[in-house]
Amino acid sequence: IRSSTKMILNFAYLVLCIVTVTAFRNFPTKSLKYKSTHESIGVFRAKTEEGVEIEDKITSPEIEATLKKIAAVKIYIDETKANLKSANVELSKLDAEYGSEIARVKKEFARIKERSYEEAAEISSSAKIAALKEVLPITDNYFRAKKVFEPLQTEGEQRILNTYDEIFSSFNNVIEGFGVKRVDSLGQPFDFNMMEAIMTIPSNEYAKDIVCTEYQVGYRMGDKCVRPAMVVVSLGPGPQ
Repeated sequence: IRSSTKMILNFAYLVLCIVTVTAFRNFPTKSLKYKSTHESIGVFRAKTEEGVEIEDKITSPEIEATLKKIAAVKIYIDETKANLKSANVELSKLDAEYGSEIARVKKEFARIKERSYEEAAEISSSAKIAALKEVLPITDNYFRAKKVFEPLQTEGEQRILNTYDEIFSSFNNVIEGFGVKRVDSLGQPFDFNMMEAIMTIPSNEYAKDIVCTEYQVGYRMGDKCVRPAMVVVSLGPGPQ
């Protein structure tokens, strides 16, 4: 409302200036020199070259029409100012009555929106994890089957193993496309969030609480565990 009213006032002022300039530009001046004055537009004050002051009223139809337009514009401006004042008063009343309630509703809506986004992300993540758990045994079978080729004895076995690795690499790329990463466990401190210890043994090679053997690969999706790694944890050097 305030912006619209300001535009209307500016436009009215511009019209007033254009009309006034146009009217006086067409007025015959001849040898008269005008004095700067703040009198009414309808009054003409000037001096001749001899210094005689002349004062007369302008009564041309064009000036009369201009004065009527100016008066109408002034009335319109006054009405607009009154409407703006009334609107501001009403706006202040509404703000005092409903301002705090509107702010509370906005905050509540923001919380609901954020909570809905988190719930949707959680549902999507849970669905991916449930689907991936069904296909992860394929990776276990790959690692078990690969041990059959060790040690490699012929070039034919090497070609078979290369083809086998290519197929598994493609499958692994699909899994990683869902944001799933392998849990690095061997030689790492035991993490109960991502690993599951099936036993503990003394070890001269690994310090205490370090994973010394990995029996099954674990997978994670961000900070969530898709499947824990099955590991053996070192107790440190045993008795001599």
